[in-house]
Amino acid sequence: SVGFPLGHVHDVANPSVTPAVSVHAYSPPLSAMSYYGVDPDAATPRLRRTRSVLVVATGSSEGIG
Repeated sequence: SVGFPLGHVHDVANPSVTPAVSVHAYSPPLSAMSYYGVDPDAATPRLRRTRSVLVVATGSSEGIG
């Protein structure tokens, strides 16, 4: 189990040609998933939220598949 502090942002990538799976489990569950990009106009590299998506309630399979 790996824990991250509040506000931690990490990048997940698969540089291989072989398919990969990444499982993220959050407790308490997330209500939204945010996506970030590096702000190209900042003097020092900064992350800027590009979008947020509401997460489907636990126990529902809506939006999965």
